[in-house]
Amino acid sequence: MLSSGEGTRSGDAAFADALRKVCAQLAQQIVADGEGATVVAAISVTGAASQDEAKAVARRIATSPLVKTALFGKDANWGRVLAAAGSAPYNGGYAQLDPNLVTLCYNGTKVLDQGAPQGIEPDVSGSECAIDLDLGLGHGEAQYLTTDLSYDYVRINADYRS
Repeated sequence: MLSSGEGTRSGDAAFADALRKVCAQLAQQIVADGEGATVVAAISVTGAASQDEAKAVARRIATSPLVKTALFGKDANWGRVLAAAGSAPYNGGYAQLDPNLVTLCYNGTKVLDQGAPQGIEPDVSGSECAIDLDLGLGHGEAQYLTTDLSYDYVRINADYRS
């Protein structure tokens, strides 16, 4: 039997952690089940000037048609990721981005290190891709799940009228 105090807090924390893991797995499955999806991408933005800016940048990368088509083409096109990040709308303008501070990894492989291209072509041939962008500006962070934009997505959504 648990007494009030430390055991209950520990149990609450364990339950909350388990619930977060289950919810994350369900979110991943829902995204993977999207129309025509062939790649699930986990976008992680860290080092933003604020939490809200991190969310804006992650959302913009995840919803960029050019990033999504690069994912379908199995192309680690970091220019598209940076273009999306730099065009993230925020507070009537754009989120902060200094190209000289940006570090970008695909599936753990660093392609940019504080703005310097590393001359490495990461393997993005699988059905999952992790895109990790560190803006180097602060402590804001956000994550976003998305999928690629495939021929099947276009076909499925073009074949019917609403």
